Amino acid sequence: MLNTYSGHRDLAEPARSRLLGCIAALIDDRFGGSIVKRYLNELVVARRGRATRG
Repeated sequence: MLNTYSGHRDLAEPARSRLLGCIAALIDDRFGGSIVKRYLNELVVARRGRATRG
């Protein structure tokens, strides 16, 4: 998933590999090999009022 972020994609290959390797090690060592990323989506629905004539 991290390869989908533009900031990570723009890194030169050696730097990106080191970054992802460090993140993988952190996830393995401190979080038991997995993490959960949650997203919040919000949908707002409104009705358009009738047009008034002036």
